[in-house]
Amino acid sequence: MNTLETPIVQTLQKTFTHYSIQFENLVLHKEVTLVINLFNQESHSHSAHYKIEGEEYQQWGDDDSYIDSIIQRELQKLNTESPAE
Repeated sequence: MNTLETPIVQTLQKTFTHYSIQFENLVLHKEVTLVINLFNQESHSHSAHYKIEGEEYQQWGDDDSYIDSIIQRELQKLNTESPAE
């Protein structure tokens, strides 16, 4: 195997059209892991994991719109075409 003098970097672009969510590793009154599964038109393509813990977990309470805002924030981070906030 030969070594490249300058590494070659390829950037792959994927388009996701749908997502689903699930919760894993629930520790009551402490933390839970939010899993955002991203899909292209053909199949599951990527999963992003986000741990909700501490103050953020406590703020959740019984208001699921709080989770919606976390999901949208994390999806925005994954969207490389959008400017960072």
